[in-house]
Amino acid sequence: MDRKYQKNLSVAALTFLSPCAITDRQSFIMCKCPAMLDDGTMIGCRYCSQCIGRSVDDWTGRCIAESIFAVAPFFVGLTYGRDENGSEDHIRARLLTYSDVQKYMKRLRASGYCPRYFAVGEYGSTKGRAHWHLLIFWKDNSAEIAKRIEHNADVRAKRKRGKTLNVPTGPVPPHKPSHRCDVPGHKPRCSCKQARFAEPHWPHGFSTWEPLGRSPEETAAAVRYVCKYLNKDLGGEEKQAMCRMSKVPLIGADWLHHKARLHVEAGIPPKDLKYQFPGVNRPNGERVPFMLRPGSAAAKLFCQSFVDQWAEAHPGRFMPHSKLVEEFMDPGAWEKRKPSDEGQREWERKVDALEEAEVQKAEALARLHDWEATAYATVSVGLRYQHLVRALPPPLPLQSPSTETLEPFGGL
Repeated sequence: MDRKYQKNLSVAALTFLSPCAITDRQSFIMCKCPAMLDDGTMIGCRYCSQCIGRSVDDWTGRCIAESIFAVAPFFVGLTYGRDENGSEDHIRARLLTYSDVQKYMKRLRASGYCPRYFAVGEYGSTKGRAHWHLLIFWKDNSAEIAKRIEHNADVRAKRKRGKTLNVPTGPVPPHKPSHRCDVPGHKPRCSCKQARFAEPHWPHGFSTWEPLGRSPEETAAAVRYVCKYLNKDLGGEEKQAMCRMSKVPLIGADWLHHKARLHVEAGIPPKDLKYQFPGVNRPNGERVPFMLRPGSAAAKLFCQSFVDQWAEAHPGRFMPHSKLVEEFMDPGAWEKRKPSDEGQREWERKVDALEEAEVQKAEALARLHDWEATAYATVSVGLRYQHLVRALPPPLPLQSPSTETLEPFGGL
């Protein structure tokens, strides 16, 4: 194998394993088939293994960040059972239908729960049936519970034809929890400890629920287990995985606002888009690095949150120097600052002119000081220039014109 090709292959493999530790310039260099925009900007193709690997790492970090501010994160699997006629060949199991997941979330919200989710749909390797893997982050719904209790009280007090709402008992719906399999030789999520049950919010089949959050490593492992299906059957039209998630606000928004607030409280602006989580470590003990994709909605949200919180916490105070924040506020600012040859010469001429002007100003001030020192009077301010007036010669007296008549030849 060619040495140059072997070197590039090793770098590409390293990027795939840890794609977060790359810069924005390397994001398209490591792509197998980068594309170029009309303005000359190089971007990734989003379909090769390197681009998919960076996407998996990005979503892994974002989902871990979302789980930190969730009341109870769960790993949920949704499968299709028999149809209305009792046939195993369910029509919805033939094709990934995202509307089923949307309606599932709507039923949960209508019941008073506040779920946020990251869903990946794929086809089974044995029978090719569609199913969904979801990471559901349950939020605190105490405000919704209080609102529903007040609504039901008003309906009963007024005795009107109003519909009473179901009041949930907590942030998580009733379920049968599953657990990771610890049998040697079995997969962590094999069927021996997966408790399938018919959930009322999912009328198409069965669901399995596994609680997360026991440790950061388990949460990260579950997130990577879901995100790894993005690598299945890479390619554009041949890609057999579908990824959908909550978008308002985006996944990990609360943690990004929290991270921006920590920067504001410390008075240190963010220098890059890298971040880490305590407890999410590699086998050697080092923390796993993550990085927001430059130009993504998450990166813009993080920078905007820092700018807004800084303006609120320090009104009228200039922000410390940060290339990341300044480039966000004024795109292309750092490219404009790069001095060209002609610009460098023009700058040098301006510097020389300023230095010469400063020298002339100093000399003029020195002459003015010497002149005022000699012209200053010691008697009073009104006689400041009197000694200069005395030094002048006295004016000549005015003479009246002569009345003598001039005689020719000198009066001879």
